[in-house]
Amino acid sequence: SGFHIPSDCEWMYLEHGQGMSTANQGGVLWRSTGAVGSDLSTLTSGGTNISGFTALLAGYRSTNGTFTSRGTEANWWSSSRPNSLIAYYRRLSSSQTGVQRSSISMAIGYSVRCLKD
Repeated sequence: SGFHIPSDCEWMYLEHGQGMSTANQGGVLWRSTGAVGSDLSTLTSGGTNISGFTALLAGYRSTNGTFTSRGTEANWWSSSRPNSLIAYYRRLSSSQTGVQRSSISMAIGYSVRCLKD
């Protein structure tokens, strides 16, 4: 109560505040203007965490229940869903300076970021 999972648009606000161009925000896959991924975590390529977000690379749970990519990537759901089976997400990687935006089946276990209402 009092918190919500950010929408795709709210993720874009965060990215824009860290220097991602408006033209780049709507793209999918790796978007790297402003090196936003590096601004969100010290664990990414060239990471500085100047945003204070302090993203941890927790990995994810696959559809078969195994956990993978711990220490090399982080994934967060958004509340925006193109249809009833998939949702948009964001990904950071230890080998990237950008942020990936895409959509995938909600059967995958990604982390959630909670924003205060």
